[in-house]
Amino acid sequence: MSKPLVRPIARRVRPQAFRDTSWQPPPTLSAANWAYRTGSSSIKRASRESPYDGTIAHGYLTLSLLAALAIEVGLIPVDAKAGSNCGLDKVRSVAPVKTGVRVRNRVVLLAADDKGDGRVLLKTENRLEIEGEARPALIAVAATFRA
Repeated sequence: MSKPLVRPIARRVRPQAFRDTSWQPPPTLSAANWAYRTGSSSIKRASRESPYDGTIAHGYLTLSLLAALAIEVGLIPVDAKAGSNCGLDKVRSVAPVKTGVRVRNRVVLLAADDKGDGRVLLKTENRLEIEGEARPALIAVAATFRA
């Protein structure tokens, strides 16, 4: 039976710098998300037809940024033996991420449970913020295991 290392704490982790998102989605990713129907895979077509006035990153592409950005804020210490993603409890896409905007992951540590032998299960809230926007791109509660 695991015992709590830290009770629910809601502690903010230091904010990170905003990152560029000036990518063009690969054709295979766009096809997998049926982007061709919305014009998200063609810059010219998206500029003409998209309700977002250009290309956007699809939800799963946006979600894929969280793990790398969480590591950058020091969620897994450099001297840890290992760190692995255990999954997501809740994910909400709130706003589209337009190509060329800057984003950052604001992490709040919700809980840390001692699993014994130096292993800790972390529960964090992750908000992928868009520079200059009031609403985040997405909010996700993640479970991360570190040893």
